[in-house]
Amino acid sequence: MIDVRTITDEEIPAYVAAMRTGFAGHADEEAIEVARPSIDPDRTLAAFDGRQVVGTARAFASDMTIPGDRTIPVAGVTNVTVLPTHRRRGLLTEMMRQQLDDVVARGEPLAVLIAAEAPIYGRFGYGAAVWRATLRVDSRAAAFAHPVPARTLEMVDLPTMRTVAPSVFEASRAGRPGALARSEGMWDRRCGVRAAAEELAELRKRFHVLARDDAGTIDGYMSYDHRGEWDGMRPNGTLVVRELCAASPDAAAALWHHALTMDWCVRVEADDRPVDDGLPWLLRDQRQVVTTDVTDFVWVRVLDVPAALSARGYGSTDRLVIEVDDRFRPDLGGRVVLDASPVGATCEPTTEAPDLTLDAAHLGAIYLGGTPLSRIAAAGRVREHTPGAVARADRLFLHSPAPWCSTWF
Repeated sequence: MIDVRTITDEEIPAYVAAMRTGFAGHADEEAIEVARPSIDPDRTLAAFDGRQVVGTARAFASDMTIPGDRTIPVAGVTNVTVLPTHRRRGLLTEMMRQQLDDVVARGEPLAVLIAAEAPIYGRFGYGAAVWRATLRVDSRAAAFAHPVPARTLEMVDLPTMRTVAPSVFEASRAGRPGALARSEGMWDRRCGVRAAAEELAELRKRFHVLARDDAGTIDGYMSYDHRGEWDGMRPNGTLVVRELCAASPDAAAALWHHALTMDWCVRVEADDRPVDDGLPWLLRDQRQVVTTDVTDFVWVRVLDVPAALSARGYGSTDRLVIEVDDRFRPDLGGRVVLDASPVGATCEPTTEAPDLTLDAAHLGAIYLGGTPLSRIAAAGRVREHTPGAVARADRLFLHSPAPWCSTWF
């Protein structure tokens, strides 16, 4: 008999060990102690086969930027695993069920996660809402189209980054849907305050640079490492951007210029970039910026449709009746009327005839404004009852800039 329940403090070591095994890794005492501060037992589920932990899932409270330069409370879902010996027994489904019950009870309108495997979470009502791009640039040919904005750049160490980076990050995420708030614990992990020896060794290989404006205000930072290679006596290295965060376009331009003019590097690579990154428009030849990969990143699950749709901003003024088909949690679906405009919105249950019907996962996919409903409709996954309703939904929901999240969780 498999029992799914929240864990106790004493069960954290067994939980971490099972979670690491589920991700094809191992847990030693150091890994357990590094993970412990981030685990809230009241929000951490485990599946027990007798006394053995065979499945894991936890959540944490955060907030996310949404269209309209606003934020909304979210449950960040992570650590979801099932041991290879216990697959196909319904453990994941039961953990997802209990977890969503808890998130709803806490009044969080959204749950968000990063899907290790794409086919898994759609059946639980999650939809891919944030996408990430990988960029590659030939820095030898990356001439800037215009003079680089004046910025003072400063190389700093990890302790300094821990002090100054959070405020820059908060300023940068204000206008970018999908950006997730970072807790103090997340910053400690990113800056080596609380990290396993292997993580700390990788962090210490990185370089960190700050950008200051004329007034001395820090409005950007970049962390990168250098893969040194030589072709005979000619440098053939790669600068790998691990994070570039800017609270202003000028700071972003100055930091990109720093990366693209680095000695001994002939190319720059950057993961976790927004799909609408402005880098190509900084260069005389935009083709030097090659997008080598675009993948889904953050998935969104809408749990309180009226609250979630009332919270965000919209691109036009319209009134739309939306029917949400929520097969995993039918009690969360139903029909709502959205009365929206760029300055605000109301959303409430209704018995009116729907303009369109869509799956809960597809509502999650369009919620942050980066996925056109018309694209989903083109695959035959949306029922349009009122002609033109899908196009009207696109005008309401689509947002610029595109959703982006640079935080792994």
